[in-house]
Amino acid sequence: MKAKLILLSLGAVVLTGCSTLHSTVLPQDNGTFKAIASANTEKQAYNFVMADAKTTCKKHGYTDFVSTGQTSKYIGEKKLDAAGEGGFTGIAMKLTDFAVKTQDQENYRVEMSFRCSA
Repeated sequence: MKAKLILLSLGAVVLTGCSTLHSTVLPQDNGTFKAIASANTEKQAYNFVMADAKTTCKKHGYTDFVSTGQTSKYIGEKKLDAAGEGGFTGIAMKLTDFAVKTQDQENYRVEMSFRCSA
């Protein structure tokens, strides 16, 4: 019973981790821009660069944008390996460590180049 409680507690810690965000848009040559965002998940970072592109183009009087390229990179801690050392105890310790380290970190960085369009 105690093992189940520990696993449930660890799952709650992992699921309730806070997401942090840093994003920016940089003007490039020939009227293009580069949006860069880092967030806890790849999907969040991707959503932020998309939103930044839309906002930037609206500010410049355009209604849409065209992506001219994008990259995504994992920049966080080493990913958790469930086949870790120490059996159940080792896995539980790794989960705890993983939850604490990744709770407030920006683990993914997405960069997208784009051009505004009508």
